[in-house]
Amino acid sequence: MTTAVKKMSAMLTALAVVFAICLTSCGDDNDEPEPAPGATHPAKIGVAYSLELGDAWWDFFDIEVSYTTPDGQLQTRTVHKGWVYAASTKYEIAAREFKFSAKATPKASQPQIDPNATYNLNHAYTFTAYGLKDNDEQESVLVHGSGSATLSMAGSKFAEYAAKPHETLGSGSWKIK
Repeated sequence: MTTAVKKMSAMLTALAVVFAICLTSCGDDNDEPEPAPGATHPAKIGVAYSLELGDAWWDFFDIEVSYTTPDGQLQTRTVHKGWVYAASTKYEIAAREFKFSAKATPKASQPQIDPNATYNLNHAYTFTAYGLKDNDEQESVLVHGSGSATLSMAGSKFAEYAAKPHETLGSGSWKIK
């Protein structure tokens, strides 16, 4: 065999080996269509608000909260100790932005103030927006917001404080979409 034929034979053999490796490394050919991509958002949006206040707020003031419902309605309610709001709606009709505020207005008829007592005026609120599955099972926490303050006041100064409205016991605004 001549040198040219030997070189040609070696080149063809090498080319055959490379071609064979390429064919076997392709893996499975799946002719089935790709599944449609899943939803990029939760099925539902759930929201929860809570308000925790020291006893003096409940005893001496009417407490009013304003909050956005899951479907975007602004609600204003006079609330009582232990107030919590929770609701959900489909993602497509859920609000983009949620707001919360709480204020205190002196009650028309207040209990007598003890000048020697200390009055608890602590206040705290929380807001949480959840991603929910169709069955209302929690999928994720989208946003969590909170605020709090620790405050107490001597009875000798409390009478003046209890006579005035207090516009901001807590407020916040959150976007979820």
